[in-house]
Amino acid sequence: VDSAKRPPLMLAAMSDADNSVDVMRSLIAAKAHVDFKHPNREEWPTALFYAAANGSKDKVKALIAAKATVNEPETSIQESALHCAARYGNAIAAKVLINAKANINHEAGFQTPLAYAAMKGRVEVIRVLVEANASVDQCMPTPLMRAAIAGHHNAIRALLEAMLKQYGRGI
Repeated sequence: VDSAKRPPLMLAAMSDADNSVDVMRSLIAAKAHVDFKHPNREEWPTALFYAAANGSKDKVKALIAAKATVNEPETSIQESALHCAARYGNAIAAKVLINAKANINHEAGFQTPLAYAAMKGRVEVIRVLVEANASVDQCMPTPLMRAAIAGHHNAIRALLEAMLKQYGRGI
C-alpha cells in the first residue's frame, strides 16, 4: 500500500515497469483482490481500469483471467474499463475487454465508449467498437457530433463508414 493507500495490484496495473505484468500475476496468485475499491475514495477505480488506461493487453488479460468484473462501473460518472481504453486510445485493450463481454454501449455521463473514442479522435478504437457493433448514435451528442466538434477528420470518416455499414446510409 502506498501513501495514498492504493494496494499493490492497483499500483502494478498503473506501472510502466517492464516486469509489472509478472508482478501482477504474482499478486493475483497470492490472492490479491482484483476488484478492490478503496472504501473512502469512490473516485478510485479498480486495477482493470488502470490496466485499460495503460493499454496493456497482458495486464487486462491477467485481471480478466482472475475474474475481474469487466462491466463494473468505476468512477463517479459510472465509466467502465472500456470507456477508459477508448479515452486513451488503447484499441488492443478495448478488443480484449470486448472479447470478455464488456458492454460496448454502456453510458457513463451520457457517453458511450464510442463517444469517448470519437471525442478524442481514437480511430483504431472506433474501428474496434464498430466492428463489435457499437451503436453509432446511441447518445447525444452522437459520436459523430463529438468528433466534428473536436475536429477529428479521420474519426468523422470512420464513423461515417460505420453508419453506412450499420444503416446503409450516412448522416
